Amino acid sequence: MKGFKPTVWSRAIVNPISTIVTQAVDGLSGKNRRKVHMLKVALEAAEVECDRLHQEMQELVQYTDAELSHLKQEIERITKERDELQLQVLILEEEQDIQAQTHTEEANESPTTISISGVQREETTPALPVPSSTQPSQTHAPHTATPTSTTTEGSVLSTHLPPDSPLIDLSDLRIALVGGHPTTRRGVIQELQSHYGLKHFVEIPRMSEVNTSRNRVKSKIYRCNLVVLITGYMSHRLTEIVFSLKDAGALAGDVVQLNCKGKSGVLRGILEHVESRAT
Repeated sequence: MKGFKPTVWSRAIVNPISTIVTQAVDGLSGKNRRKVHMLKVALEAAEVECDRLHQEMQELVQYTDAELSHLKQEIERITKERDELQLQVLILEEEQDIQAQTHTEEANESPTTISISGVQREETTPALPVPSSTQPSQTHAPHTATPTSTTTEGSVLSTHLPPDSPLIDLSDLRIALVGGHPTTRRGVIQELQSHYGLKHFVEIPRMSEVNTSRNRVKSKIYRCNLVVLITGYMSHRLTEIVFSLKDAGALAGDVVQLNCKGKSGVLRGILEHVESRAT
């Protein structure tokens, strides 16, 4: 051992151990790096897959929204088409009722003329003499109209006279007519003004005449004592608006939906309701 220095001896022992430890550590570090690299690769792949799925989800949401919007528009179109068809049916029924009412009035006027002329003929035509074989001979006076004929004449003529005084006073009421045929609305209003003293009224035309809104309808009818719906079906847009306002407490008066569509039926419905409220 002579000539062998301690520093050399320690270096000779430590260096190989350090080399072995370094190699071992390098080996472990290499494994960790490979593992970390694999994890990074897997993470990147997962992120790519996540982005792809997120993109597909967004596309699916957009497609679903577009499909729902299309279906909603289709439902609105079908609903509008249905309402227009129902409205056309309603208009045709109203026109048919008006024509039937006109024919009825003409038919009622024709027998009146015949009855009056018949009575006049009876009054001016002398009676035939009674054969002597059945009754004693006597002088006969001209034949006059029978009480039955007189009664018939008076009753027929009285039906065409206007009432002396209205049974119901509508001067203090504000009435709204919603929907219905324009001819029906005008006829009802003229009749109520002429014979029942109506002064305040509001007309809400059908959607086919004027496209209106809920707020506009509310501003016109919220003060009315009576709102009369001349619509033949509950799904009518105006009907839905009026009843929604009524349910919300936005209307001051009554709401009445009439099943009839002609002038006489609407008049009868209004007068019956007012009379029932007055009693």
